[in-house]
Amino acid sequence: NMKTTRNRLLKKSLDLHRYLTWIGAIGLTLFIASALTHPLMIWTGPMPATFTPPQMTLSAETVPAIRQTLARHNIREAAIVKLVPGETTPLLQVSTTLTGPKRYFEPSSGDEIIGQDEAQAIWLARYYSGLKDTTITGIGLQSEFDNGYPWVNRLLPVYKIDFDTPDGKSIYVHTETGAMASYSNNYKSVLQSIFQLFHTWSWLDNLEILRLAALIVMLLSIFGLLTGGIGLLLLMKKRRIAQKSQRFHRYLAYAISLPLFTSLISGSYHLIASYFEDNSRSGIHLQAPLLLDQPFFAAGNSWAAPYRELSFNAMSLVHGPDDRLYYRLGIAPALKQDGGHDSHGGAHAHHTSERNERFDGMPSERSSLYIAVNSQTEKVLSDHDQVLFYARRLLGKPVDTKAQATLITRFGPEYDFRNKRLPVWQVIFDDQPEDILLIDPVSGILVERMAASSLIERYSFSWLHKWDFMVPFTGRMGRDGLVVLFLGSLLILLCMGLYIRLKRNRKKPY
Repeated sequence: NMKTTRNRLLKKSLDLHRYLTWIGAIGLTLFIASALTHPLMIWTGPMPATFTPPQMTLSAETVPAIRQTLARHNIREAAIVKLVPGETTPLLQVSTTLTGPKRYFEPSSGDEIIGQDEAQAIWLARYYSGLKDTTITGIGLQSEFDNGYPWVNRLLPVYKIDFDTPDGKSIYVHTETGAMASYSNNYKSVLQSIFQLFHTWSWLDNLEILRLAALIVMLLSIFGLLTGGIGLLLLMKKRRIAQKSQRFHRYLAYAISLPLFTSLISGSYHLIASYFEDNSRSGIHLQAPLLLDQPFFAAGNSWAAPYRELSFNAMSLVHGPDDRLYYRLGIAPALKQDGGHDSHGGAHAHHTSERNERFDGMPSERSSLYIAVNSQTEKVLSDHDQVLFYARRLLGKPVDTKAQATLITRFGPEYDFRNKRLPVWQVIFDDQPEDILLIDPVSGILVERMAASSLIERYSFSWLHKWDFMVPFTGRMGRDGLVVLFLGSLLILLCMGLYIRLKRNRKKPY
């Protein structure tokens, strides 16, 4: 009957909760300790002097310098050709490949600046860190991820610059985009190591099956302990518990069982999905090399007259749908009326605003125009047309294949802030809706490619594991505070549970 079934389930829940007390406690301790390192890294790790990438202003008269410089140095093929901010003036940056150092040229003279990629990295490192005069103890170009710079940072290749500071500050910068990829010191490195050691177990990356097995054992032990506890909460009769420790343990369990359950489920889903993820979809892929034969180019600048009063903040060479080369010019977004500074909260509020922009994202431009290099005339072409052309060429689709192209101007669960690039375009073909492409119109490269099915996992991990759904209501600091409160409560719940178990063992040993 119902009462017998209830009593049987109650006994099973009690046995499960007792049998898994110690192994579950170990798993929970590792989970709590490692999870706490994440908000601690954000709150107490080294803070950059600025989160905003360096800006530059260009005029239409700068365009001919690209043609003249490429011709002078006989550059006939490249991966990316673009103008980037330099310490004193914009520089022409030529990426022969996506993995090696870049070449730089001074636009007004056309002279090559030998060794500038490393100098550019040092300038960016000092710009972001604010360490203008601090001695640099090491610099190196890194083309692979490692424990110090894990794959979640996305960008490669990057320069790692080490500073001579008491806390051993180091910064990773990406010279192609001018982005700060990561900023660390000895203290943050220790926290990151703890997180990798006990939360992601990435130190077993070369033994993926063993890593998966170890994490599954840990998750199952916690899940079993939690399931038994939830069974006791639901099936045990509501009665006055004499012992204060047991009463407090139960009340606290009521409060945090659900968030712990959702965190375990989403974490397990993320683990399994990552293991079976199709790696061929991930990573940055070049659309096609730029063929820079000089007959493509025409002299002159006749198109520029209507744009003499307009400022550009980006300029690059791209292939167009008619297989011709175009200058792509980015038009800067409107400046904030207060000049980009908070007029009420001072420097701290401005820094907080910059930090929020880092995670939420701010598009680097508001629109663009395309100039055909062979005729020096403006082309009725848009980023929408361009990214569809890139996507069709990448997947070998006919020109009449229908697709949806959506402009992404903010970071979110689908396109995380660690990608650094904004704006990007999301392209989905009508005949291949499971394939999602994210394309950077400035450099003409595929930033990310993912399966539509992975969106469920991304939202699950973002909302249920990292609690990002709270950010619009609490802000990021408020969200992190609630996470720490949850982890602290979980630690108290664990300590109370162990205290009750030890106390019971003394009275009635098993």
